[in-house]
Amino acid sequence: MLVHIIPELLSVKTRELFLKNKAAEPDREMGIIRTQEETGRHVRMLTHEIKSTFDRQTILKTTVVELGRTLTLDECALWMLTLTGLELQLSYILMLSTK
Repeated sequence: MLVHIIPELLSVKTRELFLKNKAAEPDREMGIIRTQEETGRHVRMLTHEIKSTFDRQTILKTTVVELGRTLTLDECALWMLTLTGLELQLSYILMLSTK
């Protein structure tokens, strides 16, 4: 009798796991949507902050700080071309505290 019951029990357990995974999909999708919305809000906030100031140094600092946070960097440096376009100049360096 066990020979017939065990395969059926395994089949039921497999089906149960499949249905649990299917039921969890909407939660995972909502998590992805929430992350995308949060990222969008962060980008809009950063864009607003950049637009609200015309000070080049403030724009550079804000950009480097946010880029460093987004990419979870310990250090971040910004190099830009000089007016001649022939050389790179260190425009901003940031050491982010990870502690």
